[in-house]
Amino acid sequence: MKTPALLALAVAALACRTPRAPAAPAPQPPAPDVAAPAPDVAAAPDVAAAPAPGGAAAPAAAAAPDASVDASGADAPPDPLVLRIRALADGTEALTAAVDPARGLVVARYLEAPPSGQGGERHTAQRLCGATLARSAAAVRRDLAAAVAQAEGGDGFVCRDNVCVAPGMEYQPEWRVHFEDAQGTTRLTGVAQVSVAAIAEAWVARANAYVDRAFADARRTPCR
Repeated sequence: MKTPALLALAVAALACRTPRAPAAPAPQPPAPDVAAPAPDVAAAPDVAAAPAPGGAAAPAAAAAPDASVDASGADAPPDPLVLRIRALADGTEALTAAVDPARGLVVARYLEAPPSGQGGERHTAQRLCGATLARSAAAVRRDLAAAVAQAEGGDGFVCRDNVCVAPGMEYQPEWRVHFEDAQGTTRLTGVAQVSVAAIAEAWVARANAYVDRAFADARRTPCR
């Protein structure tokens, strides 16, 4: 029979042979947040301002032009006929020398009644030849000067098919200055003042027919 002392020794020996459980691992630190912060776009370098090879700064991109501004005709030279009108109006070019002696010069008006009610419509057409043209040259230059002033106070002359028009408006007749190419030169053939703005189409048709007839008569019958 084993004594208590022997039993104690056996238990102690058995405890020495039993493997000890591994210690629990130390807690790991929390994993870092792998999502990198978004780059600050405003802080990104300006590519246009980056230095170019050789040390010179690259030029900044040009701003897009404003399509609403039309400056295409700002520096365009005036129409040659407009230059002629100005020269005839200020006397730089002699009026009689610009007119074909055989054709003469037509001066026509087809005007509505003034808004004041003082006076009626005015329809006149005459052809100036020879001495009559010479006597009327100053009056024709005044008409041309009025046409130039009206054009410069508005959108300028509109020239097409040898006719330059200074547009008018309501109760402001338009001016028409007529030229014709003949024998290698451009001759002044007529000046017309016609009311066409804010008026019925029937009136405009009558006005145009009246002026056209005056020019047709001048072409058909030469000056004497």
